[in-house]
Amino acid sequence: MKQFFLVSFLSFYCFTLFSQTNVSGTINTSVTWNLAGSPYVLDGDVIVAENVTLAIVAGVEVQFPSQWRNLMQMEL
Repeated sequence: MKQFFLVSFLSFYCFTLFSQTNVSGTINTSVTWNLAGSPYVLDGDVIVAENVTLAIVAGVEVQFPSQWRNLMQMEL
């Protein structure tokens, strides 16, 4: 029984530790990216629609594809 609880705890901990949120497409409603969903991995173009707010909480990691690095440096 102790082994079951240990395995369950470790499975939950690893899932939580290595969770990520994949993002692509248009964001049509205001949203906050928080630590629970971090890292946010951009899988494609991400567009924030007009009059929509994307808030990113301090400490949240956003991962860009490597080919975007130069473009993002110019546009941020």
